Amino acid sequence: MRETIDAIYENGVLRPLHKLSMTEGQRIRIVLERASKDEPSDADESESEWLRAVSRNPAFAFLSDPEEDIYTFEDGAPLDD
Repeated sequence: MRETIDAIYENGVLRPLHKLSMTEGQRIRIVLERASKDEPSDADESESEWLRAVSRNPAFAFLSDPEEDIYTFEDGAPLDD
């Protein structure tokens, strides 16, 4: 049995944050537990790991090119959430 604690529920869809190694048609058991907003989650750690990896990935080096800076703080309007 494998347990994953990283999932996001958005717009009525439950989406795991890690690829599950399963075959199509395989039965699974899902147990849902709501995480506290104050409780640090593995998802937060996974996101920081992902951002760290992307920032060092040479595939994204083109983003450091000044020609890619096409927006300024004057563009658009602030969001009021």
